Amino acid sequence: IESIQFETFAPDGTSMRKSPIYGTPFSPNTRSVTLGGRKKTDILVGFLGSVQNSRLMSLGLVMRSVSFRSIFSNCWTPSSEKARAVIDHHWDMRKEAAKLRHMPRARTTEEKEERRQLEEKVKEAEAEALEGNWNLERSKEEDEVQVGEFVAILRMRQVDVGWALDRAEALARRMWNSKVLQFNWSLMNLRKIGVIMGLAQWYFESLAHCLVPEPKHRAEAEALLFDGSMLIQEAHKLKRKANVLRKQAIADEAKPRTWRTTGIRTPKDRELEANYQANLANIHEEVRALKVEGDECNAEGSKMVQQAKDLLPKISSNLAAHQYYASRLELARTQAQMEEEFGRSFFKQTLESVQGHKSQTILSQEQAEKLITSLYDRGVDRSDIPLKLYH
Repeated sequence: IESIQFETFAPDGTSMRKSPIYGTPFSPNTRSVTLGGRKKTDILVGFLGSVQNSRLMSLGLVMRSVSFRSIFSNCWTPSSEKARAVIDHHWDMRKEAAKLRHMPRARTTEEKEERRQLEEKVKEAEAEALEGNWNLERSKEEDEVQVGEFVAILRMRQVDVGWALDRAEALARRMWNSKVLQFNWSLMNLRKIGVIMGLAQWYFESLAHCLVPEPKHRAEAEALLFDGSMLIQEAHKLKRKANVLRKQAIADEAKPRTWRTTGIRTPKDRELEANYQANLANIHEEVRALKVEGDECNAEGSKMVQQAKDLLPKISSNLAAHQYYASRLELARTQAQMEEEFGRSFFKQTLESVQGHKSQTILSQEQAEKLITSLYDRGVDRSDIPLKLYH
């Protein structure tokens, strides 16, 4: 490849952008190569290829096929080094699988066992890569940080929902006790319990946006989730049992026979060897049956777990929800950074002082209005007053 230029296209085939020409072409022959994912929804995340000292020998794309997306999909992503290590490990396994086609036939028991283990590892790696189930190892520190951030987001969400509920309740009480609605005949119809409850509910839902509703099929979903988890555990047990039987069969096969297996053999030796081989064949057949049963249990359990998840309500994936949780995650990380710089005791003492003098630090609606009026009288601009004082 003498030079290269990238051009992107929309799903309908419309040309979008072109990159500069990288390299120095010295021959008039040009060729256009179209590369893409298996689906139109696949996302380009990187390049893959090989280079020499003076030229690029091969080039490919690394596409991300999104099978499931949640509100937190992009919150705790692995580093580029870990992602590269996972991809390199996958391709190493694929290369080992390709080498099996060119390796001589295994003769000894050790070679057969090594070949069998390698084939199983390659098949498992390919299955995990196909499903997107690459195992990313996280350190204990990373685990604690990420779990701490998630717990902080849950706390913030709880506070925001509680704050919205308090404001909706305050609105309902003010409408019910409002003298303007009581003595103004044109507004009397607003002072009805149905109207007030409807307005308070609308106000609460507008403040606590993206609130997940109460599940309608909780019992059915919990039963499916439990049964599916039990089936997945049973699949793991069956696979462990199959591995134990396979290792036992290989160990028995490696043991020396008490009868002759080569040369001149008696009918008794042939009978013993035939029974021995039949027993080994039965064990290997049982191992294969256990693995098939384990795969079926795993597939059925995963299907039941997915059905349970489909029955449960989910957080909205619209833009407002993404922005809300992204801002809360950024706030949690800022708080953690400030705690690391100032110490946790600083924020603990501050919170305790606020909680201990709650009546003096949190203003009621009337106190807030009086404060705003006094600030106006002093010539303070409205834009300088915190937004929460207006609601």
